[in-house]
Formats: sequence, structure tokens, C-alpha cells
Amino acid sequence: MTSRSSRLGSYFSVLLVLAVLTGCADEGAQDASHSSPAPEQPELQTVAASDGVQLTGLTVTEDKRTFVSFPRWRDIPYSVAEVTSDGRFVPYPNDAWNGWAAGAGDTTFVAVQSVVAADGALWVLDPASPKMAGVVDSGAKLVKIDLETDRVERIYRLNSDVAPQGSYMNDVRIDAEHQYAYVTDSGLGALVAIDLDTGAHRRLLDEHASTNAEDLVLEIGGEPLRFTDGSAPAIHADGIALDEEADSLYYHALTGYHLYRIPTEVLRDPSLEPSDRRAAVTDLGATPAPDGMMFGPDERLYMADLERNAVVYRRPDGAIDTLVQDPDIRWADTFSFGPSGALYFTDSRLQETEWFEEGADMREMQFPIYRVSASRQGE
Repeated sequence: MTSRSSRLGSYFSVLLVLAVLTGCADEGAQDASHSSPAPEQPELQTVAASDGVQLTGLTVTEDKRTFVSFPRWRDIPYSVAEVTSDGRFVPYPNDAWNGWAAGAGDTTFVAVQSVVAADGALWVLDPASPKMAGVVDSGAKLVKIDLETDRVERIYRLNSDVAPQGSYMNDVRIDAEHQYAYVTDSGLGALVAIDLDTGAHRRLLDEHASTNAEDLVLEIGGEPLRFTDGSAPAIHADGIALDEEADSLYYHALTGYHLYRIPTEVLRDPSLEPSDRRAAVTDLGATPAPDGMMFGPDERLYMADLERNAVVYRRPDGAIDTLVQDPDIRWADTFSFGPSGALYFTDSRLQETEWFEEGADMREMQFPIYRVSASRQGE
């Protein structure tokens, strides 16, 4: 491909949503432009910051170990790192896994997007599309690292039927109850279900309305989000959240205002027809356009509000309130809750990169990890 924006086409390809699912009468759609403001919002604290290296993924373990991931959208020194108590980034689990070079990918991280701590392990999702130039052969995978030994325990490789060219495995949730992993593909629009016992994996709801971007242009910082060539990105199924019982999976296109839900048993059952899965999807109505999304210990669904420099939460009745809004929150990317219930999130500042701002120099930018109390007085 001949230009930066065309190289990104596999990830940001513009697709029109031709239909919007129905079935949310019991949930009451919310106006995406309205959420209740926080009367006394909690303090936004900076935990650490990456100088000149863009980060996206984040997870905090029950014993407060913090891990982050760095997408290979440009040259980077490492893909996964543990954040030390003094704010340093140490390659994890070792230098070898972070030492990818062109032509390799079987036992190295190629282009990691997300990290999630669950079930005693760190799960590393590698879409294996360096610089968005295409999926590297045998590179797409989910890697399980034992957090006690800090050793790779198992590699779940995703075949080309599940991770085809143009795909971008974006985020993952681990269902420890049923030993499954659920993944969003933001490149082409789909969900992926991985049986963690057998390694079998399936691509589901491929290019379905619920996994596709909507026909709209986001406004970030009051400006339309457009590439330097003037085209607008269409980012498909991105944010993903699993409820406490692991009964329902929630997901959302980044370029979109609709939240969807599907029973996890529908994703796990290989005998179902595609029409059965489509019929099981519920449109929960409008929300802000998010990137990061995660259920909190209070059963509220926390998500970014990219257009308002904010983090909001959705109550079980569908009402949406603001947790924190601050101009310092440029692009709330990935969420994780710490053991004390505090919400941590990365700020990837995506709209300030060279894709959207001609001449932007990432080396001069700082990418913070924020922490904010998720408890609210009087509630």
C-alpha cells in the first residue's frame, strides 16, 4: 500500500451499518449525548507515565502488580512490561519474548494490543499486525503466563480463518468459570471465542451490525476525528466486558454509540447456527463512544466517553453517570480495577498521533496511567 492511511485500512476500514438491532424495550435507550455530571468528582491521580512510547493495554493484579502493553504501531523497545513501584517499565516476562524481529513470531510478541490478569495468569493478546501492515503468519495468538513463575504456560494460536488478513484482535476477557476467552476484532468486526481447555476457537458474528462500526464521525476535543488525508476511521467491535457471573458478554464498536449484549453460552455452543447467535444479541441502547470498558465490583459498567474527555458508568437500569471528566484525559483506552476497588486506566492519546496530526512526534509525548476512586459518596 502506498500511504499511511491506506496501510491502516485493515484496522480502520469504513463500513456502513445498514441495520440496528432491536430488542432493548426492557432497557430503555439512553441519549448518547447526555450523562449526569459528577457533582464532586474524585481526584485524577497519575500512577506512572511512559515517555515517548505509546501504551494501550493495562491490568492490575490482586496483589497490585501492574502490567501494560505497547502496540507495535511504530518501532518500540518492548511489547509487554511490568510497572515497578518507582514507575519504571521492565520487559515481561523476559527480553526474549519482547525481542521480535521481522520473520519471527512463534515465540515472541509481534504487536501486542491487550493484557489481562485473570485466573492466576497474565493473558497477552497479540493481533500480530505490526504497523497495521497485515497479520504475520502464525503470529496471532493469546499467550498465558503463570504469574507465580513468570513463565509462559501456554500459547493459543489463532488460525487464518479466525484472524484473517485485515483483522485486529483488540481486547479479551477471560471466563474462568467456563474456561473460555472472548475477543473483539476491531479490524473487520467480529467476536472470537477460544476454548481454553482444548484450544479450539471460532469466529462469530462476523461483520454483523452489532460488531460493525456505525456511520458517523467522532469528535474528539471538539474536532472531527479524521486521518491526515481527511478520511474518517471506522473502528469496529472494540470494548468488551464480562459480567460477574460470566453469563453475559457486553461489547461496543469504538466508532459507535450502541452497546450490545449476548449470552456467553451462545458463544460457547459450537452447534448453534449463525442465525441463532444473531437472534441472541440484544441492543442495550445508546451510550457515549468508548474505548475501554469494564464491569466494576459495584456491578456498574465503566467506560470511556471519548468525546467528553471523561469516564462514565452505566447503572444496571441503563442510566449513565459521569465518574470523572478532565481535559487531561485525552483518550481513556484500557480499564482495570485494583484490589481496593480503584479504577486504573491508560491514556493512549490516539487522536494526537501522526495518523491524525501531520508532523506529530511521539517521542515528545507522555502517556500516563491514571487512577481514580470509583466509589461515590451518597450512593
